[in-house]
Formats: sequence, C-alpha cells, structure tokens
Amino acid sequence: MNHRTTLFTLDLAGVLLVAGGCTGSAEPTRAEPTVRPGNTAPSPTPDTAWAELVEALRRSQGVAHRYAVRGDLPEGETVKGTGVFDPKARRFQSTIAVTGGKYPTAGSRIVIGTDSYLRPSDEKDWVHVDLKRVKRDDRFLRFDWADPTGLKTFTSTFTSVQRTGPHSWTGRFDPDGAEEAADFYYAR
Repeated sequence: MNHRTTLFTLDLAGVLLVAGGCTGSAEPTRAEPTVRPGNTAPSPTPDTAWAELVEALRRSQGVAHRYAVRGDLPEGETVKGTGVFDPKARRFQSTIAVTGGKYPTAGSRIVIGTDSYLRPSDEKDWVHVDLKRVKRDDRFLRFDWADPTGLKTFTSTFTSVQRTGPHSWTGRFDPDGAEEAADFYYAR
C-alpha cells in the first residue's frame, strides 16, 4: 500500500465506527421481514447485510455525531482516530494516526465551510487550504460535503459484510484493490 493510499484510507476510516447520532427506523426495512405465524424469519443474506450496512452508514452522514476508529490495515499497519461531524454547521474535525508498516503517519484536519486546516502531528503550524481552489479529483486535499467521510468510496471497497447484531456488522474491505483486504467492524 503506497503513501497516498494510506492517507486515502484515513479519510475512509472515519466511517468505520460512528458513535451516536444514528437512530433506527421505526418502520420495517427489507432486512426486517414480517413473520407470519408458523413461518420462521429467513436469515439475512450477505447482499442484504451489505445493503443494511450501507444504509446505516448513509444515515450517519445526515446528523451530527462523534466517531472513533481503531483497526488493522494491510501491511502491518494499525489505524486509530477520532472525529466530530456536524453537517448543518458545516464543520468536520478528525485526528488520525497510522502506526506500523512502511508509512506511519499522524495528523489532524479541521474543515469549516470551504476552509480546510491540516497539520501533521510532528508540526506545530496548521496549513490552510481554500477548498474552492482544489480540484475535485485531488484525493489528498479535497473535501466533499456531499460525502464528507468518503463513504461512497469506502463502501465500494467492501469484499464481504456480515450482520453480527441488530445494529452491528463486520466484514472486509480492500482499500486499494490490490487484494490486501482488511477487517472492519461497525456498530451504532
């Protein structure tokens, strides 16, 4: 995994463990079939679990929340991070550290409206980036308020998903398409 992919993975890591702000739906979903007397409810299929997880993650993007990330990445790397996201105030903050592997890195990011502030952990000064001037295809610097945590890209890297509880899933994702999948766990 190269350095750019590691940093790209850090942007995606924010969606792994969203803690709070997500509320369940009172209406049945596809994964909550009506059980008739005499019938047993079918087990969710992997495709159903996949769709349920994507929907749970999508709902998290519409509400203010805090999150924490902890996990193993390919090539012996470990990621830890925390963050806060408020879509109405258009504020995002994250602190991420990747240890082990070839490219250990750590840093913080704050986004307020169209202003982004970045700081590697070994620096005392923040770097300001005017997001209106960054190309949309720049994976390093851009920030997309329509997909602030990189959810669309992250979910496209899933290789397997399994439901582990009423509001929890586990699975594998391959961040750079090199068949070096890593495990993830999500609970709300």
